[in-house]
Amino acid sequence: MSTRLSYILGLSMISGACWPAPEPLPDTLAPLEGILADAPGDLEEGFNLYLSEDDEHLTGHLRGYIHADIESVWNAFQQPDVVVNRRRLLEWKPTFEPDPEFEFSLDVEVTVDDIVNLTWTEAWRHGSTRQNNQIDTIAMRWQKTDGTSLIDILRGSVNLRPTSEPGITEVEMIEHLKAPRADISEVESLLTDVFTDAQAFSKGDPLPTL
Repeated sequence: MSTRLSYILGLSMISGACWPAPEPLPDTLAPLEGILADAPGDLEEGFNLYLSEDDEHLTGHLRGYIHADIESVWNAFQQPDVVVNRRRLLEWKPTFEPDPEFEFSLDVEVTVDDIVNLTWTEAWRHGSTRQNNQIDTIAMRWQKTDGTSLIDILRGSVNLRPTSEPGITEVEMIEHLKAPRADISEVESLLTDVFTDAQAFSKGDPLPTL
């Protein structure tokens, strides 16, 4: 892992910056700022959500557990069909181009029908920290990097951590959204759908029909 990546993963408690659209690729994998939801008790499989909105953007924070090992859950978050907004998109075209600064990179060109067709690119970057060759944290950042100017802010972060119980992974997701006519239900549905899709994929099940 590069020195730069090791440094930015160490910033896991610092909030991300705000980028105007079109936005450059994120240079940090630190999670975005968001009010923390409480995790389900007793490592119960499922999640809790906290949603808020202000003049800057809509915010959603999800925290929960998937009953699968962290490698399987991480693999799920590397699948375009899992991480895109399947509920709204007309189509999506993934590109896997290695980025030497990160362990995994994915760019997805997406198109949505919103009176007229709108197209933009969502970029995902992943990295990990390890202790004694065991995964300690998987950190991910994603955001709109180019395309339609009608979306001012579209970005998110995901953190995966192993728990004290083998085969159970903690999942923390944050999304920020600002766009004309956007409402908090869009943030809620995206976070819910991505968690549910990752849960299914990590267990070898088909993705739910939306």
